[in-house]
Amino acid sequence: MSWRGGVLALRVYTRTGDKGETSLAGGRRVPKDHPRIEVLGALDEAFSCLGLARSLCGVGERAEVVAKVQAVLVEIMSSVAGFATPLRPEERVAEVEGWIDDLEFEQEVAGLLLGRERGFWLFGEDPAGSALQLARALLRRAERELVGASKSEDGLAGLVPLINRLSDLLFVLGLALSVEAWIRRFARVLSSCLIQELVGEVRKEMGCGSLSLEEAMRLIASARRRAEELGVPMVIAVVDGAGFLLAFQRMDGALLVSCDLAVKKAKTAALIRKPTHVVAELVQPGAMLYGFASYEDFCSFGGGLPVERGGKVVGGIGVSGGTVEQDVDVAYFALSSFGG
Repeated sequence: MSWRGGVLALRVYTRTGDKGETSLAGGRRVPKDHPRIEVLGALDEAFSCLGLARSLCGVGERAEVVAKVQAVLVEIMSSVAGFATPLRPEERVAEVEGWIDDLEFEQEVAGLLLGRERGFWLFGEDPAGSALQLARALLRRAERELVGASKSEDGLAGLVPLINRLSDLLFVLGLALSVEAWIRRFARVLSSCLIQELVGEVRKEMGCGSLSLEEAMRLIASARRRAEELGVPMVIAVVDGAGFLLAFQRMDGALLVSCDLAVKKAKTAALIRKPTHVVAELVQPGAMLYGFASYEDFCSFGGGLPVERGGKVVGGIGVSGGTVEQDVDVAYFALSSFGG
């Protein structure tokens, strides 16, 4: 680093390696094809690939595990380079094995859901999972380089089991992400099929009558009156029994995103035949409608209510623009004016 124009500048090139040599800990100069440098190069490739994998994981438990692996690799690379580190390979092996055991369920599910060809897993369900498999392959190469280097360099043999377990961890973690991606895709397909079937059933029942435009406008007028009392500009949408938009109104100053949400709330309430704040509880993991939340026209935010006549759902009203409690309040107020 150097000061340049009053700013501390980091100089990327040093020219110290132009003759094919580089430095290990303590300034020890070695050729760039030295066994330790070969190991460090392979580890660096795996480490860089893990950065890609973690960025693809987003935020969550999986990304945290990848970050832990990156931290362990930093310790390993420091040890290979000859720096003094607190790394205890035996303890780290046990720790990593614990992380692998935590993914036991995903390993079992993967055997059922993901195909294998001649003993090889066919990856590609998830970008992050595929990146982890690439990192795993690079780590396997680092392991092979390490085995060779340990024959001539002291203090490296103890790292072999640790790198082996880390590559195992990346394998099962990649499997877990692939399984989750497969389940999400299946849920989307299933949800779409179920929604289409439900729409078909609703249309068959349209003989019982649907909302008229006059009734829809009366619902909107009532909802608007309540929104004005609350002092909150809102968007109100009314759909018929098949979920098709019948009437729509946006109050001055209402949030633009509410235009989309109000229609989706009304459609969801009409097709699922339940208030959307109730549906929100049914789409949680393990609940009856888990997976429906991925349907593009579905909304489980409170503010959508089915409209009934004679015990039959003939439409839906959706309100958006305030808090969830305010949206629900306005929707119920509007429904109280409907003499179905």
